[in-house]
Amino acid sequence: MRTESAGVSEAFDLSLWLAWFAELDRTFAFLLVLPLVVAAVGLWAHFRERDDERAQWQGGEIERAAPQRPEAADARGEVRDN
Repeated sequence: MRTESAGVSEAFDLSLWLAWFAELDRTFAFLLVLPLVVAAVGLWAHFRERDDERAQWQGGEIERAAPQRPEAADARGEVRDN
C-alpha cells in the first residue's frame, strides 16, 4: 500500500503511468487518446494552411492578382486608356 507522502511523486512516475495504461481496456484507451489525436491533426492542418498563405503573400502571388488603383498607375508614370 502507498503512503500519502508519496502522492505527489506518483504523478510524475512514468512506470506507474505505463502500468495504469496497460491495465486499461483497449477500446477505452482508444477513446481516451482520440480527442488528443484529433486536436493534434487540427493544429497541424491550421499551421500548415497558415504557412501556405504566408508563402503566397511573400511570393507576391496575391499582390500580382490584386487590381491596381488608377492613382497608383499615375504615380508611376503609366498612361491610362480612357
